[in-house]
Amino acid sequence: MNEKIYPPAPWDVPGVSWITLAGVEKEPNLYLEFARRFESEHGSSLTLLICAASVYRVSVNGVVVGRGPAPADAVCRYYHEYRIPAEQIRAGANLITVLLFHDGETTETIQGFRYGKPGLLVHLRNGETGETVLVSDDSWRVRRSRRYSPRPEIMPTPAMVSNWGGYKEFYYGEREDGWEATGFDHSSWSNAVAVGAPTAPEYAATLLPVGIPELTESVMRPERIVEASNSLGAVSLPDSMLRLPATWTGEAIRFAPGEPGAMPSVILDYGRVVVGNPEVTVGGANCRYEVWYGETLDLLRCDVVRPGPGGHWRSFQRRAYRYVKLNFIALEGEVFLTDICHHNAWYDYDTRGELSLDDPLADRILAVTRYTQRASTSHHYEDCPVREQALWIMDMRVMALTNTYLYHNPELTAKCLHQCFALQNEDGSIPATGPRGNSCYTPDFMMHLIATLREHYQHTGDRDLVARMLPAARGVAQYLQSFRADSGLLDTALGLPIPFLDWSFQIEKRGQTTILNALYKRFLEDLAALETVCGDLPAAHRLCSEADVVGRAINRDLFWEEKGVYRDAIHGGTPVPIISLQANLAAIHAGLVPKSRVDSLLKTIWDSPEYPRPFGPSYYLIVLEALAANGRTDAIWPVIRDYWGAMLERGATTWWEVFDPTTPSWTYPHTFLGNTATFECDWIPISACHGWSNVPGYAIPRYLLGVDLGQIAEKRIVIQPALPEHWRNIAYAVPVAGGMLRLQFHRRGGETHVDVLEKPDGIEIVL
Repeated sequence: MNEKIYPPAPWDVPGVSWITLAGVEKEPNLYLEFARRFESEHGSSLTLLICAASVYRVSVNGVVVGRGPAPADAVCRYYHEYRIPAEQIRAGANLITVLLFHDGETTETIQGFRYGKPGLLVHLRNGETGETVLVSDDSWRVRRSRRYSPRPEIMPTPAMVSNWGGYKEFYYGEREDGWEATGFDHSSWSNAVAVGAPTAPEYAATLLPVGIPELTESVMRPERIVEASNSLGAVSLPDSMLRLPATWTGEAIRFAPGEPGAMPSVILDYGRVVVGNPEVTVGGANCRYEVWYGETLDLLRCDVVRPGPGGHWRSFQRRAYRYVKLNFIALEGEVFLTDICHHNAWYDYDTRGELSLDDPLADRILAVTRYTQRASTSHHYEDCPVREQALWIMDMRVMALTNTYLYHNPELTAKCLHQCFALQNEDGSIPATGPRGNSCYTPDFMMHLIATLREHYQHTGDRDLVARMLPAARGVAQYLQSFRADSGLLDTALGLPIPFLDWSFQIEKRGQTTILNALYKRFLEDLAALETVCGDLPAAHRLCSEADVVGRAINRDLFWEEKGVYRDAIHGGTPVPIISLQANLAAIHAGLVPKSRVDSLLKTIWDSPEYPRPFGPSYYLIVLEALAANGRTDAIWPVIRDYWGAMLERGATTWWEVFDPTTPSWTYPHTFLGNTATFECDWIPISACHGWSNVPGYAIPRYLLGVDLGQIAEKRIVIQPALPEHWRNIAYAVPVAGGMLRLQFHRRGGETHVDVLEKPDGIEIVL
């Protein structure tokens, strides 16, 4: 299907092949250096098409051209296109070099990610004529990098950052030999081996243009120095930084040896999580230093550096952190830290949007939401930049909605949807995460995937994407259908994977659960809507009828008549005596509760302190929609204020993965404190910057400003504000439907007035 949509025309040239170094196909933590000379006419720009498994940095004549690629699976891999200006090209001989890193085909992670085999694919063309200049083939030279450990003979099992993925970087700068310079002699290197055509299934069954902007980069510097430790050596700070914590001025810091075993160190604070590549320059005597990172001061050693000539090191591996510690472990004399910075790289969101509130707390919440969204987005939506950088479906749904209402970059959501559906198995199941294939399955995430596709259509009118993805969506329905019990409800006892639902450990996830089956009813309705978009009305009618069957079964079997609430589950034929807020709000969200019963159910479940509220931020997507759809918009700002506002009070500068406001005020994300899903699991890095926690970025404009962008496909925008009483003047703008929506809200005399300052052409505004 995808090959017909995206023909691999740029790769349909003679001789082009995936290339690698012979004999390293299964080695983990692999760094390869490729080089190829080529002739070019002076004054001609070039176009470089490049793809790699897994990560590359490509240079021409010693100048970095690009870094990538967009992470993907071999079933659907992306290539990047770079323009090389004419002034960078010499008349006659030129040199292209690529540093490639591959995790390793045998690398094992918790999710079971498939990394495949290492390889490089290149097509260099004349920028004016399109004529091929060179391709990747066996004429390239390649060697295993000398600058990065481990070498297989001394460390066959290299250190990973964690079992969730990523490798530590051990760098030998003294082995740098200038291999990227045009005058270097590569003749002693091995010839690359050609291992497959561009669309060889083991490398790239489908090759697609990345289709989104390249990441935007900026240089950031620390805000503060928070600690300096002599540790048997000596750290000499400038006078301006003697009283810690102190503003970072960039002045040089001196480290001196002392007793044997000395480890003088400093810890620097960037103020918020940064994502990309740290860069350090030291001068003076020879030394070694460790680089420790953390989103909090719970730091993890990741990199060990032996700086070479010039004392310079820039990480090749991507790092995400707020705090960085340089720990000098071998000083042959005095060493000076002369410069440290961070090359930040994240998605190039459209920044024309605006949401300005006259409530300082709400403005702070929105500012942190925007920053968390950007820090958690690279070439796809990421759950968290520090631990996995994975495309989890629930995170994608929250981030796609936040994107729509704050930035509106629909091409990113379309790409992520395509990547998720591309991982579908023959039985119709789709992994809960990506962008690489894996063995992690949760049925509720499959349902959220279909919901995201429907929402994307509603926000864009992109019928073509729906038509392409609809066969896969039908496959998900067939997969789930096989796990329905005689009652008509999905049942984990039939082999259905245990759903995620929410982080709470106080809900029941096994058996025939209210939450999962409520989501299943919505799933069937979402799929029916997609069938309608594509014109199959009989299929839509059948799905709606099936959704009604599921709804009646939930009300029949899971509503606890005596207590007037929904129980969590029936397990093994026995009703489970667990009642949760999550289950009952899921029932309301799915439209299961008769209108006559909604108010009493909300009074019992929501207005009473008896039932704990979710502490998984993503579940508030369901909670807030259920409240808004049933006339309780008055409860939405208090939820945001008390949950996300309390996180701010505890020092959050990005949103945490999990937050329980009932914990003591000193509790922050830490392996042995709480406010992390991985409590007391010190083998799982915590996440204090998590994309699925961005619910306010969607909920504030959608439910409080009342701006409904979900009818863009029908050429209208409905605005029904429900502002908190203390909000008076609000400016909101977002690029949408090929234009700008620009609104001004005024609250006077208990009434809200909306001024439409600008709207997209052809879109009706309904007030």
